[in-house]
Amino acid sequence: MKKGPGIVILLLLLSCSQTPRFEIKGIVSDSRQSIIYLDEQEVERNTPIDSFKISKNGSFRFMGKIDYPKFYNLHLGNNQIIPLLISPGEKVYIRTRGDSFNKDYTVEGSDGSQNIKLLNDTLSFTIKNLDSLEAFFSNPSLSAERMHEIQQEYINIIEKQRNFTLRFVL
Repeated sequence: MKKGPGIVILLLLLSCSQTPRFEIKGIVSDSRQSIIYLDEQEVERNTPIDSFKISKNGSFRFMGKIDYPKFYNLHLGNNQIIPLLISPGEKVYIRTRGDSFNKDYTVEGSDGSQNIKLLNDTLSFTIKNLDSLEAFFSNPSLSAERMHEIQQEYINIIEKQRNFTLRFVL
């Protein structure tokens, strides 16, 4: 007659045995591609997980189950990827454009993915600044003093990136 405690225990066991879910959804505006892909980034390879036909309004959605945080790559079938670090239970929202897919995007609902974006954005900014200075090095009309200033600026940019990376990791 006392089925109540047995049912409660059964429900607890069933709920504990379920693997936590994650969800990735978002909007890709102005995309010429019709399919978006999700790959798991493993140590030695990328494993395709799923693909989704992007709707007319640009929306997409992936769902999955994971027991621990994992790295994923979101892409349109080319070399432009959005790296993600998804934890169990996260509901991630991404907004991007097809023409600047991995350059100009926002990510919400995942601290790990936001940190990866911050790291990549900072590194891209550093590379852009270093590239702009490298053009000066091939200019033979630069004075030795100006060349020294540019070299010092180059070193300062690298040092700033190194310090950011150390603070980020530690």
